[in-house]
This record gives sequence, C-alpha cells and structure tokens, in this order.
Amino acid sequence: MDLQKLTEAITSSWCRETSMLPWAWQESRPEIGQSNATALVLNDFFGGEILRGLHDTWPHYWNHLGGQELLDLTGVYPTPAVPVPRKYLLSLEETKKRYELLKQCVLAYNPENPI
Repeated sequence: MDLQKLTEAITSSWCRETSMLPWAWQESRPEIGQSNATALVLNDFFGGEILRGLHDTWPHYWNHLGGQELLDLTGVYPTPAVPVPRKYLLSLEETKKRYELLKQCVLAYNPENPI
C-alpha cells in the first residue's frame, strides 16, 4: 500500500473508539487522540521509529521513516522527541485495543464503501 492510500485509509478510519481521548474526540476534528494507534499502524506498513513528545501535557506519537522524513498524520510534531519501542506501546492494554481496531478498519477500508 502506498503512503497516500494508507493515509486515506487511516484518516477515514479514525473514530471515537480509536481515540485515546474519547471524551474530547469530535467528528469535525477526528485526529484528536489518534497519534499512538496511528503511529503503530504506520509502523506496520513502513517500519522506522516511533517518536514520542508532549503536546500540551499529553503524550503524542509520530513516525520517523528514515533520513529526515517525519510523518505525523495529526500534524502536531512536538519537540523534544524521543524514540519509543513499539513493544512498549503494545504493552499498554488500551493502546493495543485502539491500535488493533484501527488496523482492522484500515485493512477493511474501501473508498467506494467507507467504514
């Protein structure tokens, strides 16, 4: 899957259930709380590192795909950033649930029949 198609599948699959901030999630701002599950799904397809920083007081995650290429579908890119092991994120039960749901939705995504 190319990055453009994967980005469409991910952003179309974001929902309250995949957000780490379900009480703050809004249809008009579907990116709210999606960074950790999104970073894991992007890592599945493209590898690289998962980075962590703070946005306001909340942890935020995005991807480093090699060289200088950073990818944050939620558009935040806080600094400073530190690499976070994928294994750590998946050890967090709620993060793992949201990631598995998002990945399932992404794999099932069909633009003619949106989720």
